[in-house]
Order: sequence, then C-alpha cells, then structure tokens
Amino acid sequence: WHFYKPIFDFTYSHPNISPWTSAPADLSFSLLNDKLKLNDDFKLKLDYKNNNYHLDSIKISFISLDPDYSFSPDSYTLKNLNSEISDSLDISLNLRGNAIKNHEVNWQAQIEYRGGQETYKDFKLLPRLKILSDLKASAKIYYNSPQGDQLGAGPIPPQIGLPTNYWVSLAVLGLTTDLGNFIMSAQLPKNVNLTDKKSLLAGNLKYTPGNRQVIWSIPQFDSEATASAGFEIQFIPGSDQAGKIADLLKNIRYSATDKLTDTELSGALNNLNTNLEFDRINSGQGRVEK
Repeated sequence: WHFYKPIFDFTYSHPNISPWTSAPADLSFSLLNDKLKLNDDFKLKLDYKNNNYHLDSIKISFISLDPDYSFSPDSYTLKNLNSEISDSLDISLNLRGNAIKNHEVNWQAQIEYRGGQETYKDFKLLPRLKILSDLKASAKIYYNSPQGDQLGAGPIPPQIGLPTNYWVSLAVLGLTTDLGNFIMSAQLPKNVNLTDKKSLLAGNLKYTPGNRQVIWSIPQFDSEATASAGFEIQFIPGSDQAGKIADLLKNIRYSATDKLTDTELSGALNNLNTNLEFDRINSGQGRVEK
C-alpha cells in the first residue's frame, strides 16, 4: 500500500449558469385605463429597454393571483431584440371570469429572457385592475305576455284612428348593491300617451309632459328586491302613419354609479316599435292599417 497512489478526478460537469445576475432588459408596465368590466378588452402599455445583450426573445406570461380570473391571451413574446434597443407598445388583453368575486384583481408578469444559451427568469407585479359592476337594463313592450296573458287591448295590427294599448316592461339585470343612483329614461313619440296603469316593484316612476319623457329612478338598490317597473301606453295612429311601423318608445337610456370605483356607468337601448319584437304571439304585426 505504500506505493499505491490513487488518482482522484475532481472535475465534473457544471450546469450552465447564466452570467446574468439581473434582468438583461428593463421592462415597465402601465395601464391606459385601470377600470373595466369583466370580459372586456383592455390595453397594457409596455416600455422596454434592452441593455448590452442581444436577446432572442422576451416572453411575458400574465398570471392572476386570484384563481377566479384569467387573461387572454395569457402571454406575449418579443423576439430578436438587438442590444441597446428601446421601444413602447400596447398589449391587447381580455380579462376573463364568470362572475365578479372581487372588485380588484392583483396580477403579475412572469418574464423569461433568452439569449444564445442563456436564460434568465424574473417577475413583476402589474398595476391593479378595478372591475366595474356589470350594469345592464332591459325595456320590452308586450300585447301578450311571455306566458300568453293578454296585457293590451285594441286592434293588432294597429289601425288609423283606433286606440291600441300596450304594456311596457322595464328591468335592471344583474342587480347588485354596489350600484346606486340608477336612472332610466325614455320618450313617448307622437300619438303615444300614458294611461293610468302602472306597476312598480322598486324606485319611482314619473312623467314630464314638456318633453314627453318617462323617468324611472332607484336611488339605492335593495339586495332582496326585484328591480322592475311597468306601465301602459296607448297608441292612436294618425293618417300619415298608414303602412308604417311606428315607434312606441324612443331615446331609451340608463345610468348608475358604481360605488366602489366611484364611476358612472351608462348604456342605451334600441327604440321599441309596433312590431313588438319581444312578443312571441304578436311579433311582426306592426304595420299600421287603414
């Protein structure tokens, strides 16, 4: 054993360790608008500056920190960036989700830099998103209800000089206590007037004769209430409306305040006419007859 001198080989294969000890490019993100509705498209602004490296790609993956939300597309890739190049661009994204669980979304960008044989991974927190309440409203006119009950009276199709009564049904969809100061307005066209019949399950209903405007308002939502209103109108066609489909309700608009984001939400609906598009029994019978 005195003459035995073993040879030890201390060499071994090292994994490829990146020389980058910090991100090889500077990236910053900002939002053009941080308030949006669920499933809306929005823009994320990216400003970047490549340092002294040629990069094959920078892949940015968008990750929600709340499992109820996701983004489409879920990633964006910059390719073939020369050293010391800088630029600014907008990335189009869509916020996905089935229901509003939280009104703020925290998310981050997982970033992978590649250049030659080198890879560097990093992440950045992104500007917080604020989700607006999904305000929707409906306005429908019936002669017969969806269940087949007769709500109106008079000739169908309408006839010149004879009164036909219809029922107007208004509703707020997706009721939430995060909304306040709801207002819905509509105008009565010529030859259309209110009767004394109405139904009100929430808020107040008033009519201003000067501009022939019906206004339905709900200052505060009750989480257990059904937000709907209805009223009867009467249409007496004039001779100049013969052969025409006449409007029964026009300039239909609605708005409310999203209290959590202090933002006004608004929308508009199409005019409603004698063709009664929501009346399954009488739809299409709106052309005025002599």
